[in-house]
Amino acid sequence: MKAKRIIEAAKGMIAEKIVSYMSPSERKVENARRKVEAAKRELAEAERNARTVQQDWLKYKKEYESIISENEASIAQLKRKMKTAGKKLHAQYEEKLAELERKNKALKVRLGMYKHESKEKWEEFKRVTTRNMSEITHAFRDLSKTVIPV
Repeated sequence: MKAKRIIEAAKGMIAEKIVSYMSPSERKVENARRKVEAAKRELAEAERNARTVQQDWLKYKKEYESIISENEASIAQLKRKMKTAGKKLHAQYEEKLAELERKNKALKVRLGMYKHESKEKWEEFKRVTTRNMSEITHAFRDLSKTVIPV
C-alpha cells in the first residue's frame, strides 16, 4: 500500500511537471497564434490600401491619357490653322507650339513610366503631374486664343 501511494504521488508529481513544461509551450503557441492573426489583419488592410491606390492610379492615368490625347489633337489642329494663317503668324507661334508639344510628350512618357513605390511617392507624382498638366492646358488655351481668335 505504501508503495502504491508512493507510485501515485510520483505519477502526480510527474504529471505536474509535464503540465508545467507544457504551459510555456502553450503560451508560446498562443502568442504565435495572436501574432499570426495580427499579421493577417495587417495584410488584409495593406491589400485594401493597395487596391484603393491601384484603382486611384488607373482612374488618374485614364483621365490624364485622355487629356494628353486631346492636347495632341489640339496641337495638330493648331499646326493646320497656322499653315493656312500665313508665314508671319506661323513663325511667331511655331516655337511656342513646339514647346507645348514637347511638354505634352514628356508628360505622356512620365505617365507611362510611373511605377507605384509608396503612398508618399504617389502623392508627389500626382501633385507634380497635375501641376504640369494644368500649366500645359492653360498654355494651350492662351495659344489657341492668340493664334486663331474665335
